[in-house]
Amino acid sequence: MSKEKIYTIKITEAMNQKCGCPLCIVQQKLESDELDRILGAAMMEPDVRIKTNEQGFCNVHLDAMYNKSNKLSLALMLHTHLESFSKKLYKDTVPMLKNTPEPKKQRDVLDKKRRTCYLCSRINEFMSATYSAFSYMYKTDPDFDGKMRTQPYFCLKHMRLLMEAASHELSKETYSRFCRTLNDINREYTKQLLGDLDWFCKKFDYRYKDEDWKNSKDAVERAVKFLK
Repeated sequence: MSKEKIYTIKITEAMNQKCGCPLCIVQQKLESDELDRILGAAMMEPDVRIKTNEQGFCNVHLDAMYNKSNKLSLALMLHTHLESFSKKLYKDTVPMLKNTPEPKKQRDVLDKKRRTCYLCSRINEFMSATYSAFSYMYKTDPDFDGKMRTQPYFCLKHMRLLMEAASHELSKETYSRFCRTLNDINREYTKQLLGDLDWFCKKFDYRYKDEDWKNSKDAVERAVKFLK
């Protein structure tokens, strides 16, 4: 099966769920699969260990791996990564004929570590291909615009990334229609969300305490998901 086909299948499966931003669903599944992969057999692959030693992990993915059950795999990766990083921080930053590291070089090493994560780079690479596949589906499937319009919303992060990818993949006319569809979907969702947030706030006013919550109980949670 071609890579392009794999991405289109993932998009279709996520859109069929109709329970939020479909790109968030794709990304969450991808992230879960990558966490299982890195703590499984991939952990012992030499090329993977070279990359994890070099790139390390961001705080979010360190926490995610720590919360998994396979502490041995995590310990083995952290051991070689920390060993590699310590060499850069305490040996590679020592100027010739000096015994102490150069602070400026150490800051550069620390800054680079803060900006790199093996799992983030993997997920970003796959998601970039997903955005391109989404544009391809829009361009080649006459029914895809209608399928998009059945989605609850596209979160603001993925709305921007989809628009960016589509600007390179679609003709000017098709791109304009694509953006119009995204805006129609999110404008309507925003209208509904504002109404639910307004009612959620009113429920804390004694004048409305006996009124029904309607669809507002999870309005804050939905707003956070949409804005993130």
